[in-house]
Amino acid sequence: MDANLAFWKWILNRLKSVKGIVFFALTTGSAAFNLYIALKSNGRNISLNPPILYGTQAIIILIISAIIAFGPNPKFFTQYKRGSQAVQQFWSWWPRLWFSWFLLYVGLTFWQIFSNARLSAGSQQISPNVNHAVQIGLHQLNNIATLVLLMLFHLLAEPSISEELYPAEGDIFQQNQKPIDSSVTWLEKTPDEHGRFMFWIATFIALAIAEVGLVFIGKNADSLLLIFAVVYGILAASATALLVGQLTNRLLGVPTPVLVILFIYAGIQPSFDFILNKGTDIILVIAGEVIVVAALACKVVLFSAIQWLGMTNRLLYFMVENYSLYKRVDEHRNSFFQKIALVLQPGVAAASIGDAKGTVISINKQEVDPKEIER
Repeated sequence: MDANLAFWKWILNRLKSVKGIVFFALTTGSAAFNLYIALKSNGRNISLNPPILYGTQAIIILIISAIIAFGPNPKFFTQYKRGSQAVQQFWSWWPRLWFSWFLLYVGLTFWQIFSNARLSAGSQQISPNVNHAVQIGLHQLNNIATLVLLMLFHLLAEPSISEELYPAEGDIFQQNQKPIDSSVTWLEKTPDEHGRFMFWIATFIALAIAEVGLVFIGKNADSLLLIFAVVYGILAASATALLVGQLTNRLLGVPTPVLVILFIYAGIQPSFDFILNKGTDIILVIAGEVIVVAALACKVVLFSAIQWLGMTNRLLYFMVENYSLYKRVDEHRNSFFQKIALVLQPGVAAASIGDAKGTVISINKQEVDPKEIER
């Protein structure tokens, strides 16, 4: 069945159930309500809408988190131990992404409540340090989601399961497979995952320390907060784009319209600081709230796509086949470069021949008969 047709058919089948109907009603109703609230804004109620906007979305995200955490998980196939283990590894990070988004939107809700109190009491009565501390905290909540997105990307892009415990042969049907040593710690099972996680944790901690130090010691705190917000927004956009880029793989078969929506979602990530500091201008307020509603819609699309991949075993197929390609690509590239070198006419020297690590050859331009390559 065509991937596009299979995806939409799966979505329609989910919507036929009571749970699907309730979920669809909640998400679409929330989006419509929030959009109505945003467009209905005016100078008198401008500061009352954001808490409702972010609060309702936090509830929707919490519901999605519960569906992922307590709902059905991808099946584990003993015939494909390595692939199934990789899927479970990915699925362990999947609900963490939604929980991090939930924390972010809860933080945004309280931030807007705080902002309303600041507008009511007068900004001069609120300590600037408190204002800066709240924004720094929201930046770090956003960074947690970015960290999880990066981990999901790594798990799709590169193998992260120990080859000693889960050899490549485990992805091929075999009668005699080595038993897994249950005494081995999770760090030994997933050394690559642990290493990448520690790298990104160290990176974000360093950025957080730098932001706190510069904002509270420097003289231009607002400008520094803006700079860090832009940097964090670019990181979030890059992490989202990297993950979506992996979903473009033909082994997964995610429909093109879904990928377009997800790339748009990656593109609006840098607007995070704009949402925090849109001021009181009515046009900016409406634009910021529409962006938030669009972000929720894109999140629901991402949720649908990943759930489809996991529940239909397409993610397992990707983990199995992609690992096989990953292990063979260097050898095939080297073999290709050697064939090209062999068909070169005498007198045409190759500056270098591709090795097992994928070094690109450099040759003088010359026409080569395709039939010669086949020989």
